[in-house]
Amino acid sequence: MSEILGGGTTNLLRMARTGCQSAVSFVALALGGDATEGDVATALYPAPSEEAPLREEVIDDLVHQLWLDPGVARHKALLRTVRVASRQLGEPSVQLAVATVPLGSADEGRPWGLLGVADPDVKAFGLPDVELLSRIAKRLTSYVAARQRVRGAASGTATSPPGAPASLEERARGLASTPDLARLLGGEDPGTGLVALGALLGKTGRFLGAGEGAGGSLAVVALEVSGVSGMPKATMARVARAIRADLRFDDLVSGVGARGFIAVVPLAPGGTGAQALADRLAASARAAVGAAGAVVRSAHVAVDLGSHVDADAHELLRAVLDELGTA
Repeated sequence: MSEILGGGTTNLLRMARTGCQSAVSFVALALGGDATEGDVATALYPAPSEEAPLREEVIDDLVHQLWLDPGVARHKALLRTVRVASRQLGEPSVQLAVATVPLGSADEGRPWGLLGVADPDVKAFGLPDVELLSRIAKRLTSYVAARQRVRGAASGTATSPPGAPASLEERARGLASTPDLARLLGGEDPGTGLVALGALLGKTGRFLGAGEGAGGSLAVVALEVSGVSGMPKATMARVARAIRADLRFDDLVSGVGARGFIAVVPLAPGGTGAQALADRLAASARAAVGAAGAVVRSAHVAVDLGSHVDADAHELLRAVLDELGTA
């Protein structure tokens, strides 16, 4: 399950549990495409313990019951009271209030996952809880799709959940060339300061997940160098270092394609704006290229972190690439 979801899921599950005021939140994915056969992987927040009223085995049994609900096959949100029998001899069954929403759709029409919350107390989840879970499910679907496509492209296999949205890498084909994903997945390049695209997506998701408690805004800037034929990798490495030198040490920059870059930068209220940041990075890139005829195009999008907008990392990066394609 950790290979599929990664650490970025924890924040989304925390948001679901807090927002719905539930004892536990969970995500379940069908492995092999058919959850009715029992091949389901489940992740919980908070992490299960033997002392917790909702142990992992309880949620596993709950999930298998939910998969058999006819509403799941019709992609319906479920609000249920479910009784789960204990696996321990002599222990009473557990009655749970549950709210779930589907994740995506498999080829045969069934969802490939569920996102939900559960609570042993007598309570009724309602429409506001379903709406919150639906927003989080959209983010989670994009996160899983991006993570799986990046991993699959690096290994030469397609591992995205069926029906998941197009990945950032597919959108990035409008840049000079397809990204070298094996290199991007290797962590930070010590020569340029570029980080893996997966790391950039993960940190962007954490910024967006901060919700109304965050201040300022988040700027995503895309740059593309063109107009120079046969530009050596050493020149692009110099451009990458120039961009990094214009940012703080913990701001992230990834390479996209042979001549593209994306930077994710949190901006303080009343400080530098996204447009000024994009202009400054573009100017540094031009100076670093140092070749006649070189063109550096830039685009940016910005999100107010305090406005509780419905955005996710994948969509945000895709939006800035769309902006760059029309710039």
